[in-house]
Amino acid sequence: MGRGGQQVTYTLRYGNQGGAPASDVRVHFALPAGLTFVSASTPPTGTTPDLYWDVGALSGRSGPTTVTIVAQVAASVAAPAQLVHSARIESAAGQLETLNDQWQAVTVIEPYRVYVPTLFR
Repeated sequence: MGRGGQQVTYTLRYGNQGGAPASDVRVHFALPAGLTFVSASTPPTGTTPDLYWDVGALSGRSGPTTVTIVAQVAASVAAPAQLVHSARIESAAGQLETLNDQWQAVTVIEPYRVYVPTLFR
């Protein structure tokens, strides 16, 4: 969850659950409109059209590897809102099983709530 003008942090974990090695692996993380990339624990290889990391070869049954990503919520994002972002991992050599190679989630932007103490007589 976040609010306009605040930063949100994502934890991205990836690995190779299969027994065969994967070569030329690239991990993608797409931020929706309303979120701006600030930093990552491992700097991305590129940021256009989405954030991506060229991680090279992954041996079978390896990982998980973790990347922490910080993004800024634009002050113009009106609450309440749901911002959908996604991640995927791919290999240039291709794979037989790809159902577990994609992920999607929602960041909820909530309004500010102010609680004012009241006194009744």
